[in-house]
Amino acid sequence: MATHLGREYALLFKGIDTYSGDKLSVELWRVQFSPDTEFELINEDFASFDVEGECLADSSKANDPQAGLFGCIDRFSVV
Repeated sequence: MATHLGREYALLFKGIDTYSGDKLSVELWRVQFSPDTEFELINEDFASFDVEGECLADSSKANDPQAGLFGCIDRFSVV
């Protein structure tokens, strides 16, 4: 990812909403990472670093009520 900063990526996050307990899936259709990210070799968090970027709109996709033209959010209730 750090060697191809000008490219666009699609991201998929899956997890649990800690407030409601629902399972959550967030898909972002167009994401572009920024080369302005700092990469510290000495830090407190092992094997992790912060990444900056921006989410771009995709007018060819359907307009999601929560994420708009940027992606879609799906919630799955856990009984």
